Amino acid sequence: MNMQVTTPSNEKIREALELLRQAAGEKKEEVRGMVRDQYSDLRDVIGGWGSNVTSKARAAVDNVSRATQVGQEKIKDAAIAVDESVHTKPWVYIGGIAVAGIIMGYLLGRKSS
Repeated sequence: MNMQVTTPSNEKIREALELLRQAAGEKKEEVRGMVRDQYSDLRDVIGGWGSNVTSKARAAVDNVSRATQVGQEKIKDAAIAVDESVHTKPWVYIGGIAVAGIIMGYLLGRKSS
């Protein structure tokens, strides 16, 4: 048996390589298009999250601001009420402070075992 090996010519190899390059280029564009489409879908989803997060952050800042204002008003009202009460009955407060001072002095003055 006589086996004859034929080698393709350089021209045929170049043609085959060119066809492969063109096919790869077409697939590359197809893959790019798919990625671009998927990316735009992902961008839309993330964009929706971003606006939702932004609106929730704004609402949280507004709530904290309102709570701060309410807290300041309550502290101011309590200070005014204490001031009026101290001016009305000063000896009650002086006595209370004296008793608290005596108790603290006793507790702090005890020797620990």
